[in-house]
Amino acid sequence: MDGNSISFWKDCWLFDIPLNSILVGPLSRSDEDLQVADVFSCADFNSSLISYPLPDTILETIKANPISKIGLGNDSYSWKGSRDGSFSMKVAYLMAKGVNPNPVMNWNWIWKIHTLPKIQCFIWLLCYERLKTLDLLSRLGIVESNVCPMCLVAKETCDHLCRECPSSSFIWHTFFSQGTVGSSNSLFQWIKDNCLSKNMCPTIPIPWGTVFSFILWSIWLQRNNKLYSSNVFEPNYIISIIWDKVFEFYSASPLPSPKNTQKESRLVCWEKPPEGYCKLNTDGSAHGNPGLASAGGVIRDHMGRWIVGFACKIGYASCLRAELWGIREGLLLAYQRNIQNLIVGVDSFVATQLLSCCFSPHHPLYSLILDCREILSRIPRTRIQHVYREANQCADALTAVAHSLPVDFVSFDCSPPGLLLYYEADMRGTYRQIDPTIVHPSIALLQERFKQLERAKEMRQEKELLRMFPESRQINAAMPYVPCRSLFHPVLTLQSELPLQCTLKREASL
Repeated sequence: MDGNSISFWKDCWLFDIPLNSILVGPLSRSDEDLQVADVFSCADFNSSLISYPLPDTILETIKANPISKIGLGNDSYSWKGSRDGSFSMKVAYLMAKGVNPNPVMNWNWIWKIHTLPKIQCFIWLLCYERLKTLDLLSRLGIVESNVCPMCLVAKETCDHLCRECPSSSFIWHTFFSQGTVGSSNSLFQWIKDNCLSKNMCPTIPIPWGTVFSFILWSIWLQRNNKLYSSNVFEPNYIISIIWDKVFEFYSASPLPSPKNTQKESRLVCWEKPPEGYCKLNTDGSAHGNPGLASAGGVIRDHMGRWIVGFACKIGYASCLRAELWGIREGLLLAYQRNIQNLIVGVDSFVATQLLSCCFSPHHPLYSLILDCREILSRIPRTRIQHVYREANQCADALTAVAHSLPVDFVSFDCSPPGLLLYYEADMRGTYRQIDPTIVHPSIALLQERFKQLERAKEMRQEKELLRMFPESRQINAAMPYVPCRSLFHPVLTLQSELPLQCTLKREASL
């Protein structure tokens, strides 16, 4: 994205709503024509061009917007319902129904239940609520009535069939003392809690999760026998069948005993690149996902010697965006230093996959990925590899430093004082856990250094003003000069080509 065809205030480029919807009052003529590219200078955000005050959270989100630094790629539409930005009819249908198209759910636990494989598949369908109940069949137009054939009162949904129907409730009341978690949660959570329960039945040494899965399966089987074979649904008979099936299964397939396999321990540390190569390690983090993000990295030669490092603040972004942002900044430094052979070590597997595999041009992070690939193509010999976090501790420490920087970007020609211990540990091939008590003094030194630079800048501006007005120095020669700090804010800059429109007056003393 380059932002040349996107309206800053009128298009939905940052949120689901345009930015002008949060303003009170109309936009000026100049603001109506403001494009996203106008507020970014060389991909760096310039908030002075925004005439309306915006909350800090929105400003930080704008700052983290991935504008291309190389000028590649044009603006394109991105489908918000999918992770890669591509349009999908399935996602559109789910969004029209008001269903989250990307639910964060883990289904691996179903296949770890100690029960029959066919019951695992049955529980999987039940959690998805895709069992062929009468309510589902009536919505598909296959049957006319959706009334439960057991109680002839309510609709036969998955929840009603498993818990709410009086015929099923009688069976559950019989097993309540055996360790069931209860029925106050949603159907999915209720099934998950019971199937993963570590409790054992008090009467027999059989896990409750195994018994629970057979109860659900038996209720479903007997319901089908009544509906399609006209058999009588007898709860006491079903309970006896459940115990018979549980005993048969558990005697043939007891719980596997824990394996006493000895794990092989292996030291994970930073590894030097081959001779003639340099190695770039980058990292990105966010305080929350998304949250205030930063990135850091370091380039070292084949002897482990420090070439250059960096730390930067990104804004309000996700962890993946911070990782890709750090890779781009590190690659730019390597390209500017004319490094010909480079190995890139990243502790984010997703980031390495995005840089190595095909991706959609509608991806929300398309600009970052395209910039990284373009810089990699300009370096003659490169290789991207995934590394463990223990082998990325210098970049990790620089990322921690970046969160507290008073500026957005800092490069280091040598290791900062607070990172010497981690740098030396990498040189020795050992690992040292990140200690905030060591990193924070380095941050304090950097902050103090920037304060000194700001004070020096103020003094230069004061001397420049005095040179511009020599007559004021003669008038006030008899009294000591005390500068007014409020007039010399660090942000204040004087344009030498423009005349200073002001006059100085001396009032008579009484």
